[in-house]
Amino acid sequence: MSTKLVREAAALREQGHFQQAIELVEARISECDDEIARLLALLQAFYAAIEANDEGKAAELAKLVAAEDPEVPSIQKYLA
Repeated sequence: MSTKLVREAAALREQGHFQQAIELVEARISECDDEIARLLALLQAFYAAIEANDEGKAAELAKLVAAEDPEVPSIQKYLA
């Protein structure tokens, strides 16, 4: 199920539905069955927040991504 979530969120981002992508991940993140899937889903939401120019949500999601992998380069400026 978790790879399906990542694909669905990525498709929403591709269509420009950034808020929907974020909401989808937030609603279904508990379905992720492993750490990598959780990280990938959270990254989809994080990138959607950036694309939506929602700095606050991006910072919030960056903290969740960091909990999975604090070394992800794209989140670093949002953790300061």
